Amino acid sequence: MKSKPVKVKASLFYKHNMRLNVMSSLLSTYARPGVSKINGVGMISVRNITKGTKIHKLKPIQGSWFPLEWAELHEVETNVVHMMQDYVCCSSQDPHDYVFVPKAPITEFSLGMLLNHSTDPNVEINEDNFVVASKDISVGEELTEDYLCICGKNYLEYNRLR
Repeated sequence: MKSKPVKVKASLFYKHNMRLNVMSSLLSTYARPGVSKINGVGMISVRNITKGTKIHKLKPIQGSWFPLEWAELHEVETNVVHMMQDYVCCSSQDPHDYVFVPKAPITEFSLGMLLNHSTDPNVEINEDNFVVASKDISVGEELTEDYLCICGKNYLEYNRLR
C-alpha cells in the first residue's frame, strides 16, 4: 500500500522562513546612524556589544582618485569635493591635492563610512574587512575608529586644518 504524500501549505513554510530571516537580521543589528557628539552623523550602538563581536562587514568602495584640477575642470561643487575628502581617506597621496570619485552614489556606501575618529576607539577593522568591537560597548555609545591606523597622519592633519 502506497502512502499518500504529506501536503504542507507552502505559505506556512514561507512565513516561517521569513520570520527566521527577519529574526536573524535583527539579531545581527548592532548599530544605526544617529547624531554624533563627535561630528555630524555617526554609528550609535542599539545594544550592548561584547569585545570581539563582528559588528558589520565593510563593502569595498569602487572608484578612482583624481587630482583636484580634474574636479575643478568638471565643475564638481566644492561641498561635494569636501564631502569625499571627509569620507574617504587618501593615505598614499596628499589629501589637499586629490579627490576620490566613487562609481556608486555615496548613499550606497557601507555604514562603516559613518565611523568617526577617536584616539580611544572602541572598534577596529580586521583583515577580513569586518568592524570588530575592540572593547565592550554600551547601548547608545558611538562606535569610533582610529583614523591614524587606516588613513595616516596626513589625512588627520588636513582635516584638522579645514
